[in-house]
Amino acid sequence: KNILKHQYDTIGQLNIYSIKRICLALGVETEIILQSDLLNKGVFNESGSLRLVQICLELDATEYLAGNGSGSYENTTIYGQYDIDFRKSNFSHPIYKQHNNTTDFIPGLSIIDVLSNLGFKGTKKILDMDRIIK
Repeated sequence: KNILKHQYDTIGQLNIYSIKRICLALGVETEIILQSDLLNKGVFNESGSLRLVQICLELDATEYLAGNGSGSYENTTIYGQYDIDFRKSNFSHPIYKQHNNTTDFIPGLSIIDVLSNLGFKGTKKILDMDRIIK
């Protein structure tokens, strides 16, 4: 309800606000840093893995946690050149009851799908089962 009461200039602003409100409601306390807020605007001149490495360097990160599917496009060797440990998450998608789905479970949908199917209480329970976000 509160999300739609605000005025947004862009869909990006709506998205960021929505993510922050959902995190707050679910007790996710991970700091959210926007690339556009970083001081080193030079990261915008790079692409792909090098851009991510530069972001890691600006944030003094010593490791980068990538999604399961990133191996097909990530240049993993470049991270080591900057003393950044490249790791893949071993995320295993939890299966939950999806309304109006008479076939197999559809993984990889957004948090909105989990919320609409399980509500906040059920979603929080799933997040607490394997807390990959702290």
